Parts: sequence; structure tokens; C-alpha cells
Amino acid sequence: LEIIRKNLALKINLKEKQINLTVSNDEAGAIIGTKGTNMHRIIGETGVNIKVEGLVKGKQDRLVKLWGEKACVDEALEMIKEILALQKIKENLKKLIVSNDEAGVIIGIKGSNIHKIMKETG
Repeated sequence: LEIIRKNLALKINLKEKQINLTVSNDEAGAIIGTKGTNMHRIIGETGVNIKVEGLVKGKQDRLVKLWGEKACVDEALEMIKEILALQKIKENLKKLIVSNDEAGVIIGIKGSNIHKIMKETG
């Protein structure tokens, strides 16, 4: 009976996975989201457990722990990668307030200028 218990525990552990991520404070904020929306969405969609800890001693980084079934952790990790990629894009966005006439010049005839800008800058 004891051998069966040990084998069962081993099988359960093979299905379980834990990942520790060290991320910047800003990245931790993006993972958490406004009022925890991103974190709750990740937990709700994957069933993974998430814990975001305070600042790592002597650094400006935070520890994010993910654990649960291997497939759930892998899916949650992909969601986190997407959130952080979107965060990087948002960091590069700038607002430019222009008049309607200036907006027309930026866009160009049939969108020619804006398409050129998009093509050249990605």
C-alpha cells in the first residue's frame, strides 16, 4: 500500500509544474493588471495558481510564482508572455494631438501617408 501511495504521489508530481519568474516592478504590474484583472483572467482561463511577491531584496524586481497542472502553467506562461509583449508595445506608443486638417495631412489621400509610415516603422 505504501508503494502505491509513493507511485501515486510521483505521478501527481509529474503532472504538476512550478515556475518562478523574476520580472521588473512594471512587468509585475502588467501581469496583475488594473485591480487584478489580468491575473484573475489568467487564473480563470487556465486554473493555474499565481502569487506575485514584493520586491526582491536589493533589486527592483519582483518574483511571480506559477504552479498547477503542467498544461495549465504552460498556458498561463503564454498568456503572461502576450501581456508583457503588449506592455512593450504600449511603452512605445506616443500621443500626438492634432487638428482635423493636420490629421488629414498625416493620413494622406486614401491613407497613403499613414500606410507608408506603418510600412517603414512596422
